[in-house]
Amino acid sequence: QQCSDAVRAAFSAHVLVCWFFILAATISTLGNRHILTHVLPSSSLVMLMQNIINIIFLWICKSLGIITCRKISVNVNILMAETSFNDLCVAVLYTMNILFGLGSLQFLTVPVFNTLKRVTTLFIWLGEYMLLQSHGALSCLPPLLVMVAGTMIVGIFDLTFNGTGYLCAFVSSLAQAGAMVWTKKSGREKGHGHEGKVHSHSNQVWATLYFNSMVSSVLMVFVIVLRKEWTALQQFPTDNALGASALLLLNAISIIV
Repeated sequence: QQCSDAVRAAFSAHVLVCWFFILAATISTLGNRHILTHVLPSSSLVMLMQNIINIIFLWICKSLGIITCRKISVNVNILMAETSFNDLCVAVLYTMNILFGLGSLQFLTVPVFNTLKRVTTLFIWLGEYMLLQSHGALSCLPPLLVMVAGTMIVGIFDLTFNGTGYLCAFVSSLAQAGAMVWTKKSGREKGHGHEGKVHSHSNQVWATLYFNSMVSSVLMVFVIVLRKEWTALQQFPTDNALGASALLLLNAISIIV
């Protein structure tokens, strides 16, 4: 009886966590769509602002002792010493995922975007099958193919079809899957012992977010300069600057979550 209660409690906790992340992802997607439509019509500028907020948030958490990861530092030597080639590859894929995802939202409705992003699961499966030789997951293939078929049906009957939006969504999905498979392949989540593993994984999550945000910020500056996207700042709603800034902040926090 005690074992059964423990299993039910663990299951309930996992379901609650799943619903929490679904809610956070939904808020993030809707927030990005609203920001790109009504606040700042530049995916590169929006991403740069989100990255800056992420970095400041992590600095504050480390200064307060909430996060103890050594890699979260303004010292370039420490940052580079703690960084590997795999970290850089994951950061580039992370940037592509977010940038193309934001770009897609400028052309697609949120329901269509969310439907297309489901293809990420298939890309992850393919990556694990080819790179990690995860042949034990063959039983997952039929439902994945059904999901892809549903995505194709949505595309066929999408009256607002936009090729650029679809392409950006698929590139975003591919980059997201690549980052996840690459992370798993490089073994960055390995630890020693249960407590050590949990602590190491927690630090690694924050370190990855920090490094991804740093690399992404540098790349976004180049993109903004090359495409002269700073002109989009002229469309920022100065009559409601406080509300628009609060929306950017809340959306960045939802992405961190």
